[in-house]
Amino acid sequence: MAVALHVYIRDKGAKETDPVSVEHVFYGRTAAEVDAKRTAHLAGCSNFAQAEADKRTEDVYEDITDSEMPTWEDVMSDDEEDDEETIDVEGAEADDEEYGSSSH
Repeated sequence: MAVALHVYIRDKGAKETDPVSVEHVFYGRTAAEVDAKRTAHLAGCSNFAQAEADKRTEDVYEDITDSEMPTWEDVMSDDEEDDEETIDVEGAEADDEEYGSSSH
């Protein structure tokens, strides 16, 4: 049995009812392995470290089967569903303006 660790992060000043802004997912064969990966990422990511210090993170462990652990091939596969997906760039920019994001 493998493990997926979902770490949810909320923005500074966000209420508990506001949407989650970031999710990190760490995969491993054991909880100790995912904890080590989490700790390594925490050491190298100042935004994650600050959220942790501010108590804006929530860890959720999930037992998964070995076959549910994604491979690089799974991530990079050219799925037919993906080919049909379209992106409304103008709509996305309008959403950014509504929420005050400047990620574009």
